[in-house]
Parts: sequence; C-alpha cells; structure tokens
Amino acid sequence: MSATLMQIESVHAVLVAGRDTGLLQRLAAAPATSVNLARELGLDAVATERALEVLHAWGMVEREGGVFRCTSWFANELRGPEGLAGAGRIWAAMPNYLRTGSTLMGEGTANRDRAYPEVVPRLAAMFDQAARAFAVEVAARLPRGAVILDVGAGSAPWSLAVLDVRPDVTLRLLDLPQVCEATRAAATARGHGSRVDILAGDYMSAPLPVETLDLVIAANVLHLEGEERAAALVARLAPTLRAGGWLAVVDALAGDDEAGRRAHAAYALHLALRLPGGYPHLPATLARWMTAAGLIPREPTVLSRETMVLGVVWGQRPRDLYLGGD
Repeated sequence: MSATLMQIESVHAVLVAGRDTGLLQRLAAAPATSVNLARELGLDAVATERALEVLHAWGMVEREGGVFRCTSWFANELRGPEGLAGAGRIWAAMPNYLRTGSTLMGEGTANRDRAYPEVVPRLAAMFDQAARAFAVEVAARLPRGAVILDVGAGSAPWSLAVLDVRPDVTLRLLDLPQVCEATRAAATARGHGSRVDILAGDYMSAPLPVETLDLVIAANVLHLEGEERAAALVARLAPTLRAGGWLAVVDALAGDDEAGRRAHAAYALHLALRLPGGYPHLPATLARWMTAAGLIPREPTVLSRETMVLGVVWGQRPRDLYLGGD
C-alpha cells in the first residue's frame, strides 16, 4: 500500500520539529535512549519517543532495546552538503518557487563561486563510498599513464579516488576560482597535493585541450545546467578525448521502480529550487547529447542505491578517428 497523506505529513512534521529542536543533530552525533535525548534537549520524553518511532517506521533510525541510532544512510543525509539548516532554507523556498519560478541562486556562476567552497567538502564526504566504486570501474578502462580531466571538480572525490588506485595517471582539476582553494585542500589532505594540476575557470569557457585526454569526469555537474547548456558542455568536452577515451557523467539516475522514481522526482525539485534549469537529466537524454557530440554511449553503471540511484553514464570516443592529413 502506498503511503497515506497522514503518514507523509507525520514524517515531515517530525523531521521539521526534529531539526528545529536539535533532536536530529543530537541523534546523528551518537545513539541514545529517548529519555536521555529528552533530558539533554529539554523535550517531553513521551513526545520524543513517539517522534522517534515514526523515524524508525520509515527506516531512518534503528532501535535496539531502548537505544535509538541513525541508520547509515540517514546519518549521511543529515550531514549532507547544505546541512540541516541549509536544507530547511531550500525547502522553505517552495511557496515562492511555485508562485514565481524564482530560484535561490540566479543565473550565471558568480553565486556558485561564492557558495560552493563551503559545500564541496561535505559533498566529498557524502559521496566517498560511491567514489571508491567509481574508481574501481574506471581503473579497468584506462591505459597506463592516462590523462584525466575532472570538470567542476569541487573537492574532487571521484578523480582523487581514481588517483588512489591508479597512481600512474595524470590528473587535472578544473573549477571556479574561489572553489579551487577547497579543491587544493582536498587533494593535499588525500596526499595528492603535488600530483594534481588545479585549473581555475568556468567549464563553459575555459580553454580545453584537443584529443589529449583519456577520461573526462563530469560528476554532479550537468544537473546544475538546463538542457541547452548541459548539451553544450557535452559538446565542448567530447573533442578533448583521444580515440577510445571516455566521458563519464556521474549523476542521479531515474530509478526503474516506485522508490527510484520518487527519489528522482524529489531531487529534481530540490535542484529546481536552487538553480535555474537545474535537473538530473535522464540517461537517454545524456546518451542523445553524447551521440550528437560524436561519442558512442555505453551501458550506464550504477554506483549506489542508498538514497537515490547514483550512477555513471558513459560516452566513448570512437577508436577510428580521422585525425587529418592526406
């Protein structure tokens, strides 16, 4: 049976109140009984128990005896890129979005350049496990001494994970100027500070090489753009690849069941509230853009199904490229 309106409203009410009272933050920090949580936070013990039971019924917390703890995926969500306060501000913009279509970030990259330095380290932590799975998948596709470009790299969890398992590769990271400080810090913290080239620029206009790269990673980037700009970015990236090289688009994919479709719809709305044109483009759409750019779409790879279907849509440059000459 599908969830009823009362059930949906109950979990929404608990999440909002749990955020506002500090209950969720405290539970994310360490397991506790409802009595101890109520005492620490100045809450009613019975009300706290009832709220936690709702979260338990929805698979957000586990219960062992009288002790409640966040499930791993829920704890990961609570520590997500915007944090609880930021996530609350995003969803609070919904009435205005419905009335006007206005988003929290305007057109252009200036707002992203200011906002993303604080966000990208949390994104890296959230995607760590999926990035490790991505690195294993990529390692088998790359020749020795491969050259990789990570566009819109942020804290570069995807490409740095590849460097962890393939130390022979050359890695270049491209992002907006203010974001590059977070990029450099992430590479240094991972022990790769001296092994990467960090390039400051807008991926829509920065100079790009031609036919010199074995892999281009566009992770959680295309969903920031509307269809026209996203297709244009794929067209910009395709000529950078050598014959046989790969474009890897990492993003949320539409699931093939009810839970997957719900997750995709929720994420699409979340992006739309933040960015003009923001949308997790469908794999079929990505494949069409890749084909138009001269790439051969390959079978997508699913990396995680924890909170949404996260995966890679692959495009490969044909191996029989005509490179000029008589």
